Amino acid sequence: MEGTMGITCQRCHTENTSDSQFCKKCATPFPSSGDISDSLTKTLEKPTEELTRGTTFAGRYEIIEELGKGGMGQVYRVLDKKVDEEMALKLLKPEIATDMKTIQRFRNELKYARKIAHKNVCRMYDFNEEQETPYITMEYVAGEDLKSFIKRSGKLTEEKAIVIAKDVCQGLAEAHRLGVVHRDLKPQNIMIDKDGNARIMDFGIARSLEAKGITEKGAIIGTPDYMSPEQVEGKETDGRSDIYSLGVILYEMVAGRVPFEGDTSLSVALKHKTEKPADPRKLNARVSEGLSGLILKCLEKAGDRRYQKVEELLSALEKIEKGTVETGPIKPQIPGFLTVEGEPAEPEKPVFVGRENELEKLEGFLKKALAGNGQVVFVKGEAGSGKTALIQEYARRAQKTHSDLIVVSGKCNAHTGIGDPYLPFIEILSLLTGDVEVKWSAGIISRGHAISLWNLIPDSVEALLNNGQDLIKTFIPGEALVSRSESFASGLPDWLSGIQKLVEQKAALPVDPMLQQSNLFEQYAKVLEALAQKHPLLLILDDLQWTDAGSASLLFHLGRRIKGSRILILGVYRPAEVALGREEKRHPLESVVNELKRDFGELEIVLGEADDRQFVEAFLDSEPNKLSKEFRETFFRQTKGHPLFTVELLRGMEEQGLLVKDKENRWVEGPQLNWNALPVRVDAVIEERISRLTGKLREVLTLASVEGEEFTAEVVARLQETEVRELIRLLSHELDKRHHLVSAKGIKRLEKQRLSLYLFQHILFQRYLYNGLDEVERSHLHEEVGNILETLYGDQADEISVQLANHFQEAGVTEKAIEYLQKAGTKAVQLSANEEAIAHFNKCIELLKSLPDTPERQQQELMLQISLPAPLIATRGYGAPEVGRALNRSRELCQKIGETPQLFTALILLVLFYALKAEYRTAIELGEQTNRIADKKDDSFLRSVSYSVLGWPLANVGEFEKSLEYMNYVIKRYDPEKFFPWTFIMGQDVGQIAYSWKSWLLWFLGYPDQALKSSLEAISLARKLGHPHTLAFGLTIGCEFYWFLRDYKTVRKYTEELIPLSSDRGFIFWWAHGIFYQGERKTQEGQVDEGIKQMNQALETMLATGTETCMTRLRARLAEACLKVERPEEGLSAIDKTFEVMCRHDERYFEAELHRLKGELLLMQGKTESEVEACYQKAVEVSRSQKAKSLELRAAMSLSRLWQKQGKKDEALKLLQEIYGWFTEGFNTGDLKEAKALLDDRSGGN
Repeated sequence: MEGTMGITCQRCHTENTSDSQFCKKCATPFPSSGDISDSLTKTLEKPTEELTRGTTFAGRYEIIEELGKGGMGQVYRVLDKKVDEEMALKLLKPEIATDMKTIQRFRNELKYARKIAHKNVCRMYDFNEEQETPYITMEYVAGEDLKSFIKRSGKLTEEKAIVIAKDVCQGLAEAHRLGVVHRDLKPQNIMIDKDGNARIMDFGIARSLEAKGITEKGAIIGTPDYMSPEQVEGKETDGRSDIYSLGVILYEMVAGRVPFEGDTSLSVALKHKTEKPADPRKLNARVSEGLSGLILKCLEKAGDRRYQKVEELLSALEKIEKGTVETGPIKPQIPGFLTVEGEPAEPEKPVFVGRENELEKLEGFLKKALAGNGQVVFVKGEAGSGKTALIQEYARRAQKTHSDLIVVSGKCNAHTGIGDPYLPFIEILSLLTGDVEVKWSAGIISRGHAISLWNLIPDSVEALLNNGQDLIKTFIPGEALVSRSESFASGLPDWLSGIQKLVEQKAALPVDPMLQQSNLFEQYAKVLEALAQKHPLLLILDDLQWTDAGSASLLFHLGRRIKGSRILILGVYRPAEVALGREEKRHPLESVVNELKRDFGELEIVLGEADDRQFVEAFLDSEPNKLSKEFRETFFRQTKGHPLFTVELLRGMEEQGLLVKDKENRWVEGPQLNWNALPVRVDAVIEERISRLTGKLREVLTLASVEGEEFTAEVVARLQETEVRELIRLLSHELDKRHHLVSAKGIKRLEKQRLSLYLFQHILFQRYLYNGLDEVERSHLHEEVGNILETLYGDQADEISVQLANHFQEAGVTEKAIEYLQKAGTKAVQLSANEEAIAHFNKCIELLKSLPDTPERQQQELMLQISLPAPLIATRGYGAPEVGRALNRSRELCQKIGETPQLFTALILLVLFYALKAEYRTAIELGEQTNRIADKKDDSFLRSVSYSVLGWPLANVGEFEKSLEYMNYVIKRYDPEKFFPWTFIMGQDVGQIAYSWKSWLLWFLGYPDQALKSSLEAISLARKLGHPHTLAFGLTIGCEFYWFLRDYKTVRKYTEELIPLSSDRGFIFWWAHGIFYQGERKTQEGQVDEGIKQMNQALETMLATGTETCMTRLRARLAEACLKVERPEEGLSAIDKTFEVMCRHDERYFEAELHRLKGELLLMQGKTESEVEACYQKAVEVSRSQKAKSLELRAAMSLSRLWQKQGKKDEALKLLQEIYGWFTEGFNTGDLKEAKALLDDRSGGN
């Protein structure tokens, strides 16, 4: 833009200066100036000559009327007096006329445009000049332009829109056949003639101006509402640009408006380039799915994803018109990389012989799974024992035998897997959702296998939508999934629009810290179960000895869940590594294997020595030979049947000429064979194999070993200062095909890079080479590898944060190690891999201690300490001591550093922590600090956040009025969108907290009807927000509120929703509340012992989470349950414990009720009336001091009954009349109805 014109942000609609790169409010990036032509907003204002009616132009054209003005000039209806025929005449703007180059190009293109003779195209006649004024003559079409027609008619019927679009397609098809592209197609350029036919106007004009027009280079002439993305960018255009514009016109015809609207031309153009159009069915429900899909295909951003020719579009329109459009399963669009002729070079398969027993066992397990008896099976054996070869061979055979079987695998990583959460399961889910390019390009899976996984996309997406929405953005990147889904489907099936909407929602929000690991596990299991209903699954988990704790836990969960599904999980691991444990603790896989054995019985296939001789014999006979019995015996003694040793030793003997081929091409012992000169251990044969490499090849592998078992060719090339192409040649030809030491894993595509991934044929090769480096070499090389990977990945470096942290830690570059460990911890939190997150954060804190104590270090530790509570709460409980230590350390650091933005957050979390621990006075003190921060900044937003958490401990100590004042302040300023980010810090929505507590407070203070209204608003808001933890909190508070009202039917209804919600999501604290209420109901229904037992167990579960809040209320309800079933001794015991808790924590909000209930229990027990009366009097006294009118009413009723019994009828009546007379609402609630009945009874008696 020029001058004072700016850029309107399409996300928040904030005005920004024309040179802005990001929105100043929401930080949305704007396209660079090179992406969007300024020409969209630049206009030259030079008047065009106007002609009056009756005058003659150029000596032959009599002006009849002006038809209109356009971007090119003015148009008139004229009579050509030479031929006595009406036609249209357009005078071109002077600024066009002054550019001779443009005029000449226009003349040339007009020659082609004049050739178009078609009933749906307005004929162009001539181009001339009159006194330096260029003009065009063309056919005059009587009728109405389509823009006016739409404006007059409103949304067109689908039938009418198709008829018009078909006419336009037929005209375009003829033009494109003649090499003419319109490039300015819009409703204003389409006439509807008197017979109802659509006629296209102004062919060729826009195209000629695109080369060089009235604006700068790259300028675009046309209407932004109808421009294709390539036009917006100033790129070359072809017929597919016209198809896009026609898609916009079709959209406008049926929806009543264009797909993209904005305040400026630039804002509209930006949307064509960056935003997805809404489904037209949302604007017009009468639009069919077929036409909607057709329109959206026309509007694809990439030209190669639209209809490629107008004839294709015309055919699709005709099918919809005839009702023959396909409505069944969508025909998949095979991705480009799978349509290339030929298969990628397949890596050499591991040598496989023998093992028929093991293969037979595996087939038996699979048959059980196919019959619906899913299970987990483990294949275990030490390094080189042939585990991978066995599994790969079985997978190949199983796919051939069972054509509908879906086989996918995931692998743990020796160098990053322990701290990289769910690595094998993420890989499996990626493959199940069509992410196959890397595996296919490396030859790891065949084209047929890749296509079968690609075709699984609709089923996988539907399974995610229905069962695993939280797996998006945690286990699988949403944007990539949407991209694959869009590539798969033509049109817009429901599953595609659903995933687009879900990913868009997820992208706008941070990952919810209250998302529990158990909930993710359950969703993963449900997704697999849903898929297995349509396709049996074989899931392979390799190298489980390197598994992270989260993956081990997920494996255990799946093992329990898949028993009734067509799923077989094969886990592969080395038992020696597992037996060693990890960091002086039990290996996480060990307990999983043991527990699953209890469920499934014998589920292991052990590759040991039993079949070793059979393997050696089979391997020796895998090629024609005439090897003697003595050779075979000695060979077996030398190798002891170890598969890797066997393979490598025989290969070495062949390469060195110790075995030779005879005339019949059979292997025989050579004359130089000397057994004493051969290696006798597997490490020796590896050493011997490596020693045969040239110095250059050995250096390549040594450098590669630093990155790990899997490595990147581009990294090694930079380390060795070699051309990447040359290095790939060495890896693929020399080290793979000739020496069999590595294999290609595939290509990884980043935004600006393509990385070539390779894998050592066996980790023992990598370890041998790496162990040959001394400590100094390792340190330098790890730093170099880390720096190179950082550069290659650029903005995507966070994807390999664990790997980078490992390299920099090994290199002693502590600052960078901390940086990437912190990122790894954050990523783990997002995955609910909480143990890994805690380990990463704590490791960072330990590493920080080695750095100087500077403000920068303190700030870094603060960020780590404040990140720890979320994963700690998830694994240890709300009130765990570690949570308090992290938060208190955060507060200490804030005080050291000075006031920081993190101080407010740390204090808020501390208020919540101490409130949950029932240390209310500490919570209030901390809350008053947050109030002061908000006051100092005079920030109502921060004050609202502060009040929302401080109101809770205030209410718990009995300060109801002050707490209500705070809640009202929050509600008055509540904006769901503005406060929503705090939901992910506090675990609940600020507004929902305020409405929920307000319902309680109003009830306590004696306003039941207003309280009910607030409670209903709280639940409604919780449902509307769609945040599960907020809803669980709201339902819990709602259960308590309706218990206050004695509306037990609603309590039951909420309980029945709360329990499964909290169970599925892993909200143990709220689940325990639901179980408590369920137990309470059982006591009321006569299941007394079971109910009271369940209530006690629920209280124990709550306390086990580290929380002690609200125990007075819950224990009071336990005592009340005992009262109702006439168990006074048990009830009094509960009351005594509750008083102890109340005094210890100063939890006073239910104190009046405790005194009243104690009096009722004493009365039932037969204690003296003076003891009972003292309890009731104390209840009245406390409730009055707190202004808790509802509790005062209850206490007054109990005392009134006692006085009535004692003959103090007047006192009893007066006491009850005074408190009942105070109320102005709520007369239909249980307590007030009971009070009214007592008053009526006693008034009648007097």
